[in-house]
Amino acid sequence: MSWTGSACAQRIDFASLPLEHAIKTVHGNGARQLAIFSDPDCPYCLILERETLNRIDNVTIYTFLFPLAGHPDAARKSMLIWCAADRPQAWSDWMQRRVLPAQRACVPPLAENLKLGRKLAVRATPTLILPQGEMLLGAVDAETLERKLGPSP
Repeated sequence: MSWTGSACAQRIDFASLPLEHAIKTVHGNGARQLAIFSDPDCPYCLILERETLNRIDNVTIYTFLFPLAGHPDAARKSMLIWCAADRPQAWSDWMQRRVLPAQRACVPPLAENLKLGRKLAVRATPTLILPQGEMLLGAVDAETLERKLGPSP
């Protein structure tokens, strides 16, 4: 994974994504959209959250929890985050301060997200999907992401 990220040739129909299986976080007016496949133990996801997404305004971010097999505790953390009373806050608390919520009972859509990721050929995290269907791999920098998202209304 590179810091600047790279594009994939495959195009995704953004409207077909099951956004109900993602954590919805709104920055500013939320007018622009972005989907991300992210693993709570992925170091590049941490960079993306801290160095890029914190600098992007007027965007709705849909985070699909996508625990990778190479991160043995990622599924447990994903479950705790998904089952939290406030999912966006739980995700932010983990990514910004490394604080997990208390355990609550629920059934997270992790299996569905992994299946969706395989269908879309997501092989690494973070993988970003833009509304026009472009996929970006890696911890894309804020300037590149702003340019790809288009003007902020």
